[in-house]
Amino acid sequence: MSTFRVPKIGGLRVRHVWIVAVIALAGVLVWQVGELRQDRADDARRDEVREIATAQVLDLTTLDSETVDQKLESMTSRTAGEFTDQIGTITATFADLVRTNDISASGVVDAAAVSRLTKDDATVVVASTATVSEAGGEPSQRTYRLRVTLEQGDGDWKITGMEFVQ
Repeated sequence: MSTFRVPKIGGLRVRHVWIVAVIALAGVLVWQVGELRQDRADDARRDEVREIATAQVLDLTTLDSETVDQKLESMTSRTAGEFTDQIGTITATFADLVRTNDISASGVVDAAAVSRLTKDDATVVVASTATVSEAGGEPSQRTYRLRVTLEQGDGDWKITGMEFVQ
């Protein structure tokens, strides 16, 4: 009676090659699952910063003399750092301007994209169109492009800057 011998490949038994292949495949599978989880976490963070930036732009472009204080309060609540101070210095003047000129604006966000996202900060570019009217005047349509910068602190994303861009 002859015994069966496992064939060798380059001095290694085929069984050893299969064991190494299975271990390598398991390692790749674990790595890919980790990557998928990270991608989903990044997508959720991307959605969150885009939502915050969009809400900020909508509050800026959709207001009237009756809602201006509420909109400015909402906008300020999303800010942090020096940007909070900057907004604080203009809110009273801005609200008075809206009331005095009986400004009414109705805005929509046409597009919003995250152009930069790290663990601690993000940049979102928002395109918006608003229909704006002043007391007795004809409504006019205006387009805006804003770059909104955000930082994460204490688990929350806060806006640290907004600027108009072309």
